Amino acid sequence: MLSARALQIQDILEDTLSNIVLQTALSCHRAEKLLRMQSAATQAESIALAALEPASQKAGATSQPAIPVAETSAAKYENGRVLLKGNPLKTTPEIICPHCKLPRLMHPIMGKGMQNPDLTKEYCLLYPWVQRSGHDVYGNPFPTDMAKSKKERELIKQQQKNADKEQEAAQTYEKGIQVAESVASGKAPQDPHNPNPDPARAKAGAAQMATSEGNIYVKMNKNDEAIASYKKATEIDPSSATAFYNLCAVQFNGGKFDDAAAACDKSIAADPNKADAWFFKGAALAKAGKPGANDALNKYLQLDPSGTHTVEAKTLLAQQK
Repeated sequence: MLSARALQIQDILEDTLSNIVLQTALSCHRAEKLLRMQSAATQAESIALAALEPASQKAGATSQPAIPVAETSAAKYENGRVLLKGNPLKTTPEIICPHCKLPRLMHPIMGKGMQNPDLTKEYCLLYPWVQRSGHDVYGNPFPTDMAKSKKERELIKQQQKNADKEQEAAQTYEKGIQVAESVASGKAPQDPHNPNPDPARAKAGAAQMATSEGNIYVKMNKNDEAIASYKKATEIDPSSATAFYNLCAVQFNGGKFDDAAAACDKSIAADPNKADAWFFKGAALAKAGKPGANDALNKYLQLDPSGTHTVEAKTLLAQQK
C-alpha cells in the first residue's frame, strides 16, 4: 500500500496533468473561436465596403456620405462597428484572412493530414505548416547536397563543368568529321580560303577526329558512343592502328572479348610492334577461352618486357598452364 505522502504526491501529479490538459484544450478552443470571430467580422466588413463604393458613385456631390452597412448570418457591420450573432464556431464555417480577405486552408496541401483543396476557389497564401519527411514546414524539399562538405560540393561543380566541356568538345569533333568527310568526298562547297583542298589529308583528319571523339566518350564513361566513334575512325581509315587498338581496349573493358580480339588483330596488322595490342588480344582470348592467348601474351612480353601490363600478362600465362 502507498503511504499518505505517496498518495499526496500522486494526487498533485494528477491534478497538474489535468490542469495542463484543460489549459491546452481551453487555449485551442479560445484561439479557434477568436479566429472565427475575426473571420465573421472580416466577411461582414468586406461586404459592406464592396457595396459602399457603387452607392457613393451614384450619390450626388452635395449628398451626405453613405454609411457602410452589411449583415451576414454570423455578424452585422455598421459604420465601423461589428456585432456578432450567435456562436462563431457554428455560424462561421471557414476562416477568412483579415489582410487579403481570402479564405485560409484548414489542412496542409501535402504530408501528414493533407486534404485536397477546392481548386475553384482562391485561398490565402498563408498555408498550414507541412509535416513531411525531407521537407521544411513550407513544403520545400531540403537541398540534397547540404549533407556534403563545401569541398565535396565544389568538386561536384567542377566535375559538372568538365563534363559540359567534354560534351561540347565531342559535338565540335562531330561537326569537324562531317566537314572533313565532305571535303574528302569532293562534295564540300568551294572555300575561297582553301581553293585546292587535299582529299587524302581531309580523310586522315576525319579519322583522327573520330578517334579523339571516342577518347572523349571514354572519359565520360559513354562506352557505346566511344565504340561507335572508333568504328567510324576505322571505316574512314582502315589502316589506323590507334583506332583499332582503342576499339579493342573499350570492347575488352566492356566484356566483348571476341570483338576485342578481332579489333586487336586489325591493330596488329596495321602496326605489328604495338605491344599493348598484343596484350589485349592475349587477354581477350584467355578470357574467352580461345586458343592463341599464350602466343599473344608472350609476344607482348617480348616487345615490352617492363610494360604496364607485364604483371597481368605473366599472371594470365601462369593461369593458362
